[in-house]
Amino acid sequence: MTPRGIEPNKATVAKTEPDRELVPHNPINTGDGRFPLVPLRSVPFRCFTPKRATEGQQRGPHKDPIMSSKKPTRAALYARVSTDEQKHDLQLDALRQVAEQRGWSVTEYIDQASGSGANLPERNRMMADAQAGKLDLVATWRFDRFARSTRDLLDALDSFQTWGIEFVSLQEGIDTSTPMGRMVFTIIGALAEFEKNLIRERVVAGLQARKKRGKALGRPRVAIDVQRAVRLRNEGKSWRRVARAIGVDQTTLRRAVKAIEGETA
Repeated sequence: MTPRGIEPNKATVAKTEPDRELVPHNPINTGDGRFPLVPLRSVPFRCFTPKRATEGQQRGPHKDPIMSSKKPTRAALYARVSTDEQKHDLQLDALRQVAEQRGWSVTEYIDQASGSGANLPERNRMMADAQAGKLDLVATWRFDRFARSTRDLLDALDSFQTWGIEFVSLQEGIDTSTPMGRMVFTIIGALAEFEKNLIRERVVAGLQARKKRGKALGRPRVAIDVQRAVRLRNEGKSWRRVARAIGVDQTTLRRAVKAIEGETA
């Protein structure tokens, strides 16, 4: 033992206590340039080995029961061709390949008509199913195969966002289920809103300029031969035949005749 008041020798401590290590304690200067050393107890090391799989258990990635029970995405694959000579195989092959890779539950909607001002029954049916909650995602090969115009595309995307439906366009690389796709969709929507506001401002400025010059606003008035219309009506002809004979709309003719009858009454 070391007498009280005498600092132990490092070599003596190292020989008598080989399982301890001298490490610096709280670095507080004692005044003589040295730091007190406190023995650190050695911590026994334990080696943990993973349990081996018992017989009948298969090794593999861990499966979350919640994720494994998730239902597959109900996807609508939309394709359209303009003429009878065109084939939709190119569009459907690409869409089916992506659907198989992602494990979608697929419903196909195929139209064969021109997109400009044409009736698209399959697209209308798909939009009705989407609004009814029967779909989770709509995929198309390219924008122009899905929408008639940019305005039509933005209106459809806005409806999908309201209904909680994702949209995928393969050629443009748009996928609103991903952060990048949502960012691109937001940019497109902002540009469309900006364009709409610019058009509105130009229309309002044009109307104000015409008003200052004293020009009449709206459609020009059409001169109607009311006397002839009344004569034809007295002969027993229908409003449709009279309007066709005079060359005006039936509603406009009725309004003009009623105005004249009100003045004469």
